[in-house]
Amino acid sequence: MDEELKPHFESLPFRQQQRLKETLRYALTWFDDDALVEAYDSAYLPLERPQGNIREFYVRLWDGMFGPEDFSPVAQERYIERFGPSESMWD
Repeated sequence: MDEELKPHFESLPFRQQQRLKETLRYALTWFDDDALVEAYDSAYLPLERPQGNIREFYVRLWDGMFGPEDFSPVAQERYIERFGPSESMWD
């Protein structure tokens, strides 16, 4: 994680970093284990899904990327998309 994932994440523009971080925070707060598995599988990563507790995998990912910063709880209303043109996280 420290050798590849974190440096790549930190090379992204700040806005992309924040969108990815908040997406992970939302998933850890609101997704059940089945939804976390589905999220992992839908990413089509070139890695086999971790065996065992998928939530523990995501928590380890959070801890490795963001240290002691707490990921929960968050108000679900904070993540409601507004109607209108959507903004790309890649802009």
